[in-house]
Amino acid sequence: MRKAKASNVTAERQNWEKIFNGMVHMLRSQQQQLLSLASERKLLEGRIRMIHDGWESDIRLYKDQISELKGISIYEEKS
Repeated sequence: MRKAKASNVTAERQNWEKIFNGMVHMLRSQQQQLLSLASERKLLEGRIRMIHDGWESDIRLYKDQISELKGISIYEEKS
């Protein structure tokens, strides 16, 4: 009877160890996925920032061109 109880405890401990090891593996895998997602997010953030800066530059250029054309138009109207 004593052996049966001891082997039962050992089997239960092994089961819990398998569960624990499985959870550790799952958490490590999730951690890697999160690190990968964070890295991809930084790359996307940089890309979006670059595109945004390009648009801002285009807007300034177009505003300057509009202002210049308005100045030419006013000058031509006065002449």
